[in-house]
Amino acid sequence: MEVDLDRLVHNIEEVRRVIGPGKKLIAVAKGDAYGHGLLEVVPTMVDAGADVIAVGNLNQAVRLRNSGCRAKILLFGSCLPQDVAETVVEYEIIPTLWDEAGARVYSKAARGPLEVYLKVDTGLNRLGVLPGEAAKVAKAIEDLPNLYIGCIYTHFGDTTKDEDFLVEQFSRFDAAIKTIRAAGVEASFIAAASSPVVSTHPEMLLTGVDPGRLLYGFYHPPDPPVSLDLMPVARAVKSRFIQTKWVEVGHRIGGYGGFYAPRRTLVGVLPFGWVDGLFLSAGSRASVLVRSRRCPMIEIHLEHCLIDLTEVDGAEAGDEAVLFGEQGGAVITLGEHASWAGVSELEVVMQLGRTIPHVYFKEGWPVSVGEVGTE
Repeated sequence: MEVDLDRLVHNIEEVRRVIGPGKKLIAVAKGDAYGHGLLEVVPTMVDAGADVIAVGNLNQAVRLRNSGCRAKILLFGSCLPQDVAETVVEYEIIPTLWDEAGARVYSKAARGPLEVYLKVDTGLNRLGVLPGEAAKVAKAIEDLPNLYIGCIYTHFGDTTKDEDFLVEQFSRFDAAIKTIRAAGVEASFIAAASSPVVSTHPEMLLTGVDPGRLLYGFYHPPDPPVSLDLMPVARAVKSRFIQTKWVEVGHRIGGYGGFYAPRRTLVGVLPFGWVDGLFLSAGSRASVLVRSRRCPMIEIHLEHCLIDLTEVDGAEAGDEAVLFGEQGGAVITLGEHASWAGVSELEVVMQLGRTIPHVYFKEGWPVSVGEVGTE
């Protein structure tokens, strides 16, 4: 997988342009930076001006600290406080709180001022304190030794299909913030805008935002859209053929689909299968680029896939195959491959990102090769 760090910087700049000056940017890097590689992507986010890096589990946060990251790191709620409080304090990580019991654990573990974020559940019914209890919990946190609330945030459910429900959730959050302030608690900033909200509702940006997928170039313009010029950070996935062979007319190719060669067929074997993140659903629908020509997939296996190379003159072992990306002026987009697989672009990158090597580019040149399987 080729990951273009200049595109990441560009996307962050675009989000900054849209949200305007003075607002805090929480750059979400959960899921190993959405499959792009945590340790390589986060330094670029920090250099590009992200105020906080958000991760999905404690392992990711510790890896970042051990790699030398000194930025603020937010831990989304994924752990029992009693299991992680000592480590959170040791590594100077910001925990997410939603009740008094968890706050007391962190207060006891802290050896000095510990910044925490309070999450309000406005309708997703996942993690978070209910709006009616938010002021009570916020006041309890502030009254405990060593704790202070740096941010109050929420994550809306159903941001794209039910406009009325989105507005209702925003109203709940606004009401909760007012009651928290009436209780005498203030936070440095307030955030409610994840990627879909940033790209559709500028009136909900408040004083901070926490986009994830937008930063990586996953953007489907709504109606009416907030104009964002974004580019996919995962710019290509490539492999090379390890064998080619001619199969005569009528001979079976592969083991599952019962495909029989309709003509004398040159079959190319890629060392790349569904264990590496290819979706079986792409199967006979997808194509790859070989010598700038689109060549259809025949079948996907556990560790290999078979490609019809008959129309490519001189195709041989060692030739490059592009799953998505550009080759010699020809292009298969990430969106095309996702449509063949019947999944979202984000799912494609996250699946592939778990197992295959990443090569990182700056100014058009490869600068590093990332770790694999470190989530």
